[in-house]
Amino acid sequence: MIQTAESEGAGAIAEIMMPRLLSPASIQSRPDLVEALRNIIMKTPVSTITADLRAMADRPDSIPLLSKIDCPTVVLVGSLDQGTPPSDAQLMANAISGARLHVIPGAAHLSNLEQPKTFNSALFSFLKSIQ
Repeated sequence: MIQTAESEGAGAIAEIMMPRLLSPASIQSRPDLVEALRNIIMKTPVSTITADLRAMADRPDSIPLLSKIDCPTVVLVGSLDQGTPPSDAQLMANAISGARLHVIPGAAHLSNLEQPKTFNSALFSFLKSIQ
């Protein structure tokens, strides 16, 4: 993808990333969200995109560090998330003592943008439970 960004620019990355970040339903029925996300990606300098891609490719597995978290934790994930699939989110939640996993049905990686009411409800429910 780095080569694509360097040779074809941010527009090509927007096309590649859109189905990874949003669910098919959102892509079909939320042109406002698709356009907003596309604009964000298009405004990002290619040098930033390539630096981010390199950083993600080179990052070490952080799951062993999660056991050091000692505060109430919720892991929110979209059921259609390709970047952090629910199975990976479950691994993260399992690595944190007492963590809760909440899967948002029908959402992808940007579940907070796709389904803000469901996302916020899950988050607020968690926050109320730890008061």
